[in-house]
Amino acid sequence: MIEIHYTIMKPTIGFIGLGIMGVPMAKNIHKAGFRLVVYNRNPAKTEEFKALGVTVIDSPAKLGEQAEVIVTMVTAAADVKAVLFGENGAIHKNSKTKLVIDMETIGPTAAKEIAAELEKSEIDFMDAPVTGSLPKATTGQLTIFVGSKLEVFNKYKEVLEAMGSNIKHIGEIGKGQSVKLINNYLITHSFIGLAYCLRLADAMKLDRKQLQDAIFDAPVVSDFMRLKLPNMVKDEHPLLFSVENIIKDTELAKFEAEKENVEVGNIDEYINLYKEAKQMGLGNEDVSTIMKVFDKK
Repeated sequence: MIEIHYTIMKPTIGFIGLGIMGVPMAKNIHKAGFRLVVYNRNPAKTEEFKALGVTVIDSPAKLGEQAEVIVTMVTAAADVKAVLFGENGAIHKNSKTKLVIDMETIGPTAAKEIAAELEKSEIDFMDAPVTGSLPKATTGQLTIFVGSKLEVFNKYKEVLEAMGSNIKHIGEIGKGQSVKLINNYLITHSFIGLAYCLRLADAMKLDRKQLQDAIFDAPVVSDFMRLKLPNMVKDEHPLLFSVENIIKDTELAKFEAEKENVEVGNIDEYINLYKEAKQMGLGNEDVSTIMKVFDKK
């Protein structure tokens, strides 16, 4: 009896947005054996991909003509809409795209709007925002919250598995973004909580490094807090997640809360504290620079 083996071809992936997180995420897609094509508004970010043999495209429109799956990792909902539907956008009559996976934080309302627009072209959508910061993006161990049709998730899960090790299908479109907003609200809450704790340590004549060492492995301290606490103590802030982005994400959470008539305590305080950091010229610096706002007071 002759055995017949079928080879399932991996889809071509088009990746748009080679920022801090996008670069390692796209590299992991390439390492996983997918044919990868990339586009970035700043062409300088594409040079290292050329060196890897990855195809670099000079417009989203041309990328859409090659990619079955488009992954977007740009800043905000307006940017996603621009690279998909704007002038020279990826979605047009010659696009080969079957699915768009959006992986930054844009909120459930925008996710549903983009999905509805894609549906007009019979293209599926998956909101799949990530968390884990640069270290997890580099190792391909991101946590990914997914909102999509279940059959679409099952068909294209291997694309997500190239970038993440903790992949959660939450439910319908928008649900991944909903979880991500809550996740990022907790991040905001954590950093401001740490800043208050360090100021309280000062008031009680407790050395900040001594406090860090004492609580570092305590159950109350999360992995993300462990990543940032030493930076806040040493006043050294390598950029992993910017003040601008945490303002955007926290304002998105506030928007969704007000839309559903739910009160979220302290959210205005948190937004205003980070806006104060932005006014100090720290908008493009890491979120851990919130300590500078507290130290100024």
